[in-house]
Amino acid sequence: MHNSIAQVADQFRLQTGVIDRILDGIPEDQVMIRPDNKANSIHFILGHITGTRYQIAQLLGEHAEFAHEALFDRGVAIKDAAEYPPFSQVKAAWDTISLRMPQVLETATEEQLSGPAPFDPPGMEKNVRGLLSFMAFHESYHIGQISYVRRLLGHAGPFG
Repeated sequence: MHNSIAQVADQFRLQTGVIDRILDGIPEDQVMIRPDNKANSIHFILGHITGTRYQIAQLLGEHAEFAHEALFDRGVAIKDAAEYPPFSQVKAAWDTISLRMPQVLETATEEQLSGPAPFDPPGMEKNVRGLLSFMAFHESYHIGQISYVRRLLGHAGPFG
């Protein structure tokens, strides 16, 4: 692995385990609940960060596709629950890309990392390396949201 992204890879690895812990014990009938009908549901947030992991893999040359990515894009209008895939499919897609992420990051080349990013990540290097750092932050932000929604649904915090 290129030394310049070792800490980012550690962050993604940590967050993979955190998601499993946060989702533990949340029944399927609660994952679509939107607190105050304004916040995103756990289902939507997981779909969103799943999609971004697939985008990272694609950016680094992997042939990876999340079939439902468009439903969870940034800024899309929330749809009726029936229009979303079952949560188990989203979780399976998360699990699949999460198993691939270490290898995707391991094989990233300096040429790929120093190449242009599809957008300028705020506050980071204006290249793929900077985008990876930003996406690790982005994912962490959304994991915090899932944890918060978990608590609003009456579940104990995932870490005590």
